[in-house]
Amino acid sequence: MILICAAMAFLLFALGVVAFPAALLALLPGGAAELSLVALALHVEVAAVVLHQVLRIFLIHMLAAGVFRSVAGRNPVGPSG
Repeated sequence: MILICAAMAFLLFALGVVAFPAALLALLPGGAAELSLVALALHVEVAAVVLHQVLRIFLIHMLAAGVFRSVAGRNPVGPSG
């Protein structure tokens, strides 16, 4: 997973979107607070890291219910009346 994040960060860096350390910290799985502190310590774009982490958390929460419903619809759990 970290290699995939590093590859995507390099792609963002190559496209000139953001610096590589900021892109890597933005894409790494982990807590927004922890990664923002690491970004602050490394003097990279903290706002970009926090924005991406918050968007990731928001999207996961918004999409999780639909994914769980579709999985439960295919594999019903419980008594089969």
